[in-house]
Amino acid sequence: MDPGNDDFNLQSASPCIDAGDSNSPLDPDGTRADMGAFYFDQGGQGPTLSITNLIAGLTATADFTNCAPNARVVLAWSLVGGGPINTPFGLGYLSPPFTQMNLNTSASGTATMSARVPAALSNTPIWLHGADLGSSTLVNNLALTIQ
Repeated sequence: MDPGNDDFNLQSASPCIDAGDSNSPLDPDGTRADMGAFYFDQGGQGPTLSITNLIAGLTATADFTNCAPNARVVLAWSLVGGGPINTPFGLGYLSPPFTQMNLNTSASGTATMSARVPAALSNTPIWLHGADLGSSTLVNNLALTIQ
């Protein structure tokens, strides 16, 4: 976790991984429930979303990796909350209204999108999630703050 940047996703060395209530349903990766708002995907090589340069007034980049090659991914984001909402692939961690964009993946299963972040959004929380349509799976969700 990186609470200073409002990132509450578990990191690989977190003691909260697999430490949730043993009576809870398994996490989507098939492991025991984690403690916290978001589970840590221990599946390893699943589709992954990362965001860089999330700074108001500059250009941020969204990268998808480990996706189905020559397929499509969906990137969605919300400025109002982290859901959950139902999607065809499981729970999505966004609250409406949200914006979504479709991207094509390359032969190596990657997709990239860059966009200017409005200067007025400095210090605004943002929730991002996506899906790899080629494998019918959700990517990791992100809860960040625009710097």
